[in-house]
Amino acid sequence: MAAPLKGGAGAAPGSRLVPGAPSPVPVRAVEGELARLREEATQAPDASAGPGALRACTLNLVVGARGGEGPADLASVVAEIMAEHPCRVLLLVEDPAGGAAPQATVAAVCHRPAAGGGLVCGEQVLLAASAEGRRAVAGAAVSLLVPDLPVALWWRAGSLEADERFARLAGLADRILLDSASLADGRPDFSAITGLVERYRDAALTDLQWGRLTPWRSLTAQFFDPPEMRPCLTRVAEVTVVFGPQPSGASQGLLYAGWLASRLGWQGAGAGRREADGEIRATLEREGGRVRLHLRPAAAGGTEGLVGVSLLAEGEPPARFRLDRAADGACVVSEVELGGRPPLSRTVCVEEPREGELIRQELRVTGRDRIFEEALRAAAALVPR
Repeated sequence: MAAPLKGGAGAAPGSRLVPGAPSPVPVRAVEGELARLREEATQAPDASAGPGALRACTLNLVVGARGGEGPADLASVVAEIMAEHPCRVLLLVEDPAGGAAPQATVAAVCHRPAAGGGLVCGEQVLLAASAEGRRAVAGAAVSLLVPDLPVALWWRAGSLEADERFARLAGLADRILLDSASLADGRPDFSAITGLVERYRDAALTDLQWGRLTPWRSLTAQFFDPPEMRPCLTRVAEVTVVFGPQPSGASQGLLYAGWLASRLGWQGAGAGRREADGEIRATLEREGGRVRLHLRPAAAGGTEGLVGVSLLAEGEPPARFRLDRAADGACVVSEVELGGRPPLSRTVCVEEPREGELIRQELRVTGRDRIFEEALRAAAALVPR
């Protein structure tokens, strides 16, 4: 009998993992085992107070796990996702000790909605095989997709189309979620990701680092909300972006620069060049002038992601717009200097989204993000060759 609902560390409140059989089962037995688990969930002591357990499935979420990752490593993230998006989760794990034939381990992930009522249960299926079984694992995942529901592919495994599992599943996906900071050895491969956008045109592809940039993009746009500030956009002559440790810092810095360039119509005059200290410099063409771009790594040991941004508008009146992460790491100081006047500043506290929250946000999006795709192409053009 299933135990009462209890949320583990980092899990969504009220979430509960109901494990299946202690031993893996053949792929052909998965559906029957999931049905048994749903019945078992209704027998939980805290399920008797409500109308039992309800199976809910709004989509298929296929997760390509990193080497060495297993269900325990992703339990809290999966629970957080399922609290908003009950679904069938297929975890693809490479097991060096396994065979070429995939084995399945199933579980139900249940929670009680805040509004009350019975348990709502999603499904989790772990598919494990050795490296020789990648093709078979991909085939098993395809056979277990719930028909007529969207397919989201969240790829954490690092390699992309060199992995047969990704190549097979990406062609079926409606959403592809990547993290550019985990796809290469310390340097984001935006050219490869841009190629995926073009190849899988029926899928909405995004980079989780783009989601982490949302507060910085929003604060930058707010500089130019007052009508008197908007002319400064046409006079921006220098942009400096300071980013934290690799690889997430470089990914966010390049995507931020790509976003500015794509929104303001700046054209690259060639790829950026990498200096001895790791700084990336580029010159971009804008109407009536040029923009000097500096992407600069911060001192070692700093906060990951963006650390600071500065936009200098030359001409009359000169203006500088700055965003700097505060010493506590949780807030950003926004400052404007215009025409020699005293600086105007404010501090905005920014909550860094958890990985599970980022996935939840992305799963709310149903179509392609054209602004992201244009920023991605611009960022790819800036990466030093």
